[in-house]
Amino acid sequence: MKSYTVHCGVFGAQFDFSAESIALAVSGLPNTSFRESILRYKRPRQRWMSLLSRQLLLQGLGEENRLVDQKTVWSLTETGRPYLNSFPDFNISHSDKIAVCAISNNQNRVGIDIQVERPIGEHQLKLVLTKAELAWVGDSQAKATYLWSRKEAVSKLLGLGMRINYRNLEALSNQVRLNGNTYFLKSLPIARGYQCTLAADTPFTISVNFYNWLTLNQLQKHSSSLIHSAN
Repeated sequence: MKSYTVHCGVFGAQFDFSAESIALAVSGLPNTSFRESILRYKRPRQRWMSLLSRQLLLQGLGEENRLVDQKTVWSLTETGRPYLNSFPDFNISHSDKIAVCAISNNQNRVGIDIQVERPIGEHQLKLVLTKAELAWVGDSQAKATYLWSRKEAVSKLLGLGMRINYRNLEALSNQVRLNGNTYFLKSLPIARGYQCTLAADTPFTISVNFYNWLTLNQLQKHSSSLIHSAN
């Protein structure tokens, strides 16, 4: 069975979010391609969350003795999906205060999405949910966000962005069908008030590591080895 590792991170309570700190954090990235991937965001909060997701990626690759150096280029597919040549497939996501990074331990691709639970308008839900999904959701904000995350994870697995018709993807079970293909999903209990989903094209197991980014030089793991599976 294929396996994936998910690295989940939050900022420490005393983290320095000053302009000087973000400048130092960006300058500490491996090279210009990584720095430009952060600086394209205009808002400081977006930059910080993107920085956290990349720190999780670098940490995860480092734990597997796959070190990123100045020659490693942060690249994007035509549809905007990030990748690193000669490195395992990965996928990143962040919402509100939490960032996640999924790294493949095999040759298969991986998709991950995290969403903070939030109100989603009825009109918007009708654009993305099937009739069966709408009936299941009712007026539950948590259920709506749950399905949203599952559909996003499949889209990110495939690198389709918003080019997918979500109503063609019913995500009520852990095995879903889209365009004649089967995909496997697993919801991860990352934190209360969030919905997080990992998607792959084969059954898989997952290892989850949790980190606090305390200072620019200290990304501290505080728990790990939470194993989930999908069949």
